[in-house]
Amino acid sequence: MVKAVITDIDGTLCDCIGISWVRFLGANKLVKKEFFDEHESLVDAYHSGMISHVEFTKEWVKLYGNMIKGKSVASLQKMAKKFCQAFNKSIPIHSRMLIRHFKKKKYKIIAITASPSIPVQNIIKFLGIDTYYATEPEIKNGRFNGEIASEMHLSENGKEKIVKDIIMKYGIDTSESFALGDTVHDLPLLENVAYPIAINPKGKLVEYAKQNGFWIAEYSNILDVVDDAEASGSKSIFEQMKVLYELGQLKHLPRSGWYHINVSSPEHVSDHIFRSSIIAYMLALEENADADKCMAASLMHDVAESRITDINKITAKYLPSKNDGEKKAFNEIIARLSNGAKQKFAEAYKNYNSKKIADIVKDADMLENLITAREYEFNGHVHAREWINRITPNLRTKTAKKWANALQKMDPNSWWFGIKTLKIR
Repeated sequence: MVKAVITDIDGTLCDCIGISWVRFLGANKLVKKEFFDEHESLVDAYHSGMISHVEFTKEWVKLYGNMIKGKSVASLQKMAKKFCQAFNKSIPIHSRMLIRHFKKKKYKIIAITASPSIPVQNIIKFLGIDTYYATEPEIKNGRFNGEIASEMHLSENGKEKIVKDIIMKYGIDTSESFALGDTVHDLPLLENVAYPIAINPKGKLVEYAKQNGFWIAEYSNILDVVDDAEASGSKSIFEQMKVLYELGQLKHLPRSGWYHINVSSPEHVSDHIFRSSIIAYMLALEENADADKCMAASLMHDVAESRITDINKITAKYLPSKNDGEKKAFNEIIARLSNGAKQKFAEAYKNYNSKKIADIVKDADMLENLITAREYEFNGHVHAREWINRITPNLRTKTAKKWANALQKMDPNSWWFGIKTLKIR
């Protein structure tokens, strides 16, 4: 997977390119006066709070399309080079240093801006950014036709869709990636990675960043903040919460082995984990082991199945190493957690290497299978007895062996006998 920096440009790394570009065109008499005056009124309305950012962006992009309608691509590209020679001098040296810093550490840098691709492409090249997403006017026969090909400006969620597409297209490891922004309009970037940095935050982003644990920086200390973020291992709340949504998939993932005896709706992995963990706790109490560690190890035991799915004994025969796959998946899942939580998860998982804990956790896992097999057998799946017959000799602890002898004989519904009574009139 790729570690990346997803960054806003306008206001974050430099002044607003689009507004400056239009003013450059106006100063050079390359746009009609009525369009230029409308542009300045629109900018004033936005800065005074009369219109929202979404409204401003929609209207600005539409107006820009009309401004350049009929102009040749070659002529604007030529003017963009002149514009950028002046504009690039205004870009803070810290922005260029920041990009070089990330590139040295092998981050892929992707920029998102509503400013037009001409002149953005020149500024991107100057900064050393790998790729970018910008407003793309339509071109026909070498000239702009007034329409806009890109759709970022059309909805409030324009950036959100682009960020999602970027993450999926480039295979970005969000648990190791940064985002840079300066206003709440950059939240689609900032909320999707482990290390969100608000650079010179403005307006509502100041308080939002503090409340949600974003890193906050000024140009003068941005490199130190980046290094501190990496060294801390402290991940954003949004990145850590992805773990909870991912593990929620276990509620929908069926245990696959039962399909071989025609169980049409087998229990889900989360069902198995819950009862296995309770069994592990109970077994540990009987076996004088650390019940908390045993239950935690049992909880972690099948977490990786959210990525590799439930691999039954028959399927596992044809795979190189189920254990290696589980370990890799588990480590990548918990990489989204901050260092403290990640360490605790890893410790619980590694406790499975302790023989006493491993014996209890494995017995708990098999006992849960035995119980489920008995439930399926009781409901007419006669071949479930094969699971019971194969599990019982492989149990390791004395307690588990005793429990198995009882469990395989019992009526699974006996727990409610006496609780539910039938009153005869």
